[in-house]
Amino acid sequence: MMNTQELRPLTLGRLLDRAFSCYRDHFILFVGIMAIPQVFIVGISLLTQRIQQSALQVGINPRLQGKHFLFVLASAGLILFLMLLGYVFAYAAALGGTTFGVSEIYLGRQVTIRAAYGRMRGRVWVLLRVLIVISVSLTTPLLLAGLIMALMPLHLVPNPTLLLVILILLLVATVPWTVWMLLRYSLAIPALLLEGVSAREAIKRSAILTKGYLGQLFLIVLLMMLIGSVIATVFEGPFWIAIAVLAAKGNHLALWLGYPMAVAGGIGRAVSSPLLAIAIVLAYYDTRIKKEGFDLQVMMASLDNVE
Repeated sequence: MMNTQELRPLTLGRLLDRAFSCYRDHFILFVGIMAIPQVFIVGISLLTQRIQQSALQVGINPRLQGKHFLFVLASAGLILFLMLLGYVFAYAAALGGTTFGVSEIYLGRQVTIRAAYGRMRGRVWVLLRVLIVISVSLTTPLLLAGLIMALMPLHLVPNPTLLLVILILLLVATVPWTVWMLLRYSLAIPALLLEGVSAREAIKRSAILTKGYLGQLFLIVLLMMLIGSVIATVFEGPFWIAIAVLAAKGNHLALWLGYPMAVAGGIGRAVSSPLLAIAIVLAYYDTRIKKEGFDLQVMMASLDNVE
């Protein structure tokens, strides 16, 4: 367990080592926090597959068509929407809970799944506002590229190949901006929750803290995303292999494979998603130590408490 005596500037290797150690030593805590939103995702996946199967049965047997099927389809669509809405709130709560959990562990305190979620009471809305602002910032160039293509007179690019090349170039041009904005605002959530500032102030804080730190953040995010992809592949890979084998043999896809695959995918995401969140919180504290002497602030506060 980390304690206040270990608060010091970290190299990239040391920060990653602490992230993995924190994850390993508190595996149940972080997977338990991140498992809750995955329940919604698994439910959405299972319901979607059930709708697809029903649609196939209707196509095979026209007698199943009618108002009853349309009613069932509309009801399922409403349930899907409500489950998606539930996932958004659950994910925000889980992300915040993970942030609080890492912070408590980093500062040498005990934390439980219930306590981590409890800290998010009344804060989910403001966290969603930050996530929406960041999402809009990330997608704006892509939306502008799509708008340019939509408004471009077709007579200027009569060749479909040329049109495709222009579209690809516009999409590629948005990548640097998207990566830069993602890294620039990557510390907004820890700043929001751990400093108690407003959504706008949290975004500004992230821009200040990440200045001169973007290269290290890029490596952190890239590595954790790669590890997450590997973990997801481990859980879902056997099912993809089974599907490929069935397709190679000319057999119809066994629809029942989709159900265990959805559950395995949810477990894989619950296991892999805490890693990036843990590393981001540690990077937040590391930048504060390097730029603001956060370790000295904690030390002084400890001395005051002793007195």
